[in-house]
Amino acid sequence: MNILAFDTTTNACSAAVLSEGKILAEKSIKIRIGHAEKLIPMIIEVIENANLTFKEISGIGVTRGPGSFAGVRIGLATARAVALASNKPLLGVVSLKVIAAGLKKDQVENKIIVPVMDARKGQCYVAIYKSNLNTILEPFAMDFGKTAKIIASTRKDTNIIVAGSGSNQLSIELEKYGVIAEVPLGDHLPRASVLARVTCEIVQREGWPKTVVSPLYLRDSGASPPSGIFLKNA
Repeated sequence: MNILAFDTTTNACSAAVLSEGKILAEKSIKIRIGHAEKLIPMIIEVIENANLTFKEISGIGVTRGPGSFAGVRIGLATARAVALASNKPLLGVVSLKVIAAGLKKDQVENKIIVPVMDARKGQCYVAIYKSNLNTILEPFAMDFGKTAKIIASTRKDTNIIVAGSGSNQLSIELEKYGVIAEVPLGDHLPRASVLARVTCEIVQREGWPKTVVSPLYLRDSGASPPSGIFLKNA
C-alpha cells in the first residue's frame, strides 16, 4: 500500500509518501503563510522522490484539524480535490493524534499523552490519549488554566507527557496544581511521515472510510467537558 500524506494545520507544511510501512520520501518546511502555494509542488516532489507515479498511490491521508483555520481549509480542500480528480480514497486524521503518535514508544510507556496546540488568546486545543493512542478525552478548546485544572483533578497521580506548541504553557499551569508533566524537547508539530503511518494503521484495521472527510474546528464555548469523560482504566 502506497500512501500520500500531508499536513498544513500549523506554521509548517509537510508531505510524505509511505510504502509497505516505510517512508520513501518526506519534505517539511516552516511557513506562516503561503501553504496553498507550497503544498502542490511539495506533493509532486515527494511522489517523484519516492520513485512512484501518482497512479501508484493507493490513497491519501490528511490532517483535518484542529489548527489554524486557513491551514485546515487548505489541506482539506487540496486533499478533496486531489482525491476526487484521481479517484483515490481519503482519510482524515486529527492533528492532535498525529502529534501524540510522533512520540517515541519508550517516551510514552505507562503514561498519559496530552498533545496540546497553542490556539492563541490564552486558549489551547487539547486531547488526551493512552500510550496506545486510544482516546481518553476527545479534542476540545479551552483556556490553559481550565485545561490544567481538569487534568489535575482527574489525573494527579498519573505520569503525564505533554507535547505540542502549547506544551510549555500547559506544563506551567499544571505545576500550579502539583502536577509535574514531562515535556520532551522539540516543537512536535504534526509530521506528514507520522500521519502516513497512522493512516496506514487505521486503513489496515478499518479500511478506507466511505464518508466525506470533514474539518475539525474547535471553539471554546465557555462550557467544560462533561464529568466522567476520563476512562477509569486509562
